[in-house]
Amino acid sequence: MSILDKLLKVEPTGIKVNAGKIIISAPFMHDYFFGRSMVLLLEHNEDGSMGFIINKPTELYVSDMIEGFPDVSLPLFIGGPVQTDSIFFIHNRPDLIDDSIKVYGNLHWGGNFKQLRTFIAEGMIKPNEIRFFLGYSGWEAKQLDGELKAETWIVANKLSFDKIINTDATKLWRNTVKSLGNKYIHWLNFPENPGEN
Repeated sequence: MSILDKLLKVEPTGIKVNAGKIIISAPFMHDYFFGRSMVLLLEHNEDGSMGFIINKPTELYVSDMIEGFPDVSLPLFIGGPVQTDSIFFIHNRPDLIDDSIKVYGNLHWGGNFKQLRTFIAEGMIKPNEIRFFLGYSGWEAKQLDGELKAETWIVANKLSFDKIINTDATKLWRNTVKSLGNKYIHWLNFPENPGEN
């Protein structure tokens, strides 16, 4: 095994993958959606896996995409390559949004969109209580397990809703990799586009 292979080897974190956990892409993954991405898993079971990329903001706002949506500065994030013509959301206001699905703690996803729109317009739901995504990330049954075995991703612990919302998304991958300890620190120096070096 070469020195480069040793450096790039993904050492399992020992954290079990399940709903609520974060998966972090290895630095050598070159994919528009998943390169240097962090995915919040909402589901992981025998039928497959689903989640949202949490660290890739776009330059769009929800009001740019949905006619008549309240003109509030609510940015859109890239959620993944599936159903990119649809908007999804996570939030911490299940008290106001019916049919929300609890992921863990105060982090929920989905719910009654009509209520959501009304409460945003009335100022009852604040921008730091919700995040919107274009599309989602999805895997068929056992597909994500195979990618984990292929060392494409590592599993990290859950992040609080507040940490997801209030951390600069563009620094989230880097900061989270740092928090994993010295065995991953070399990932930070791996070029984003190795062919250009």
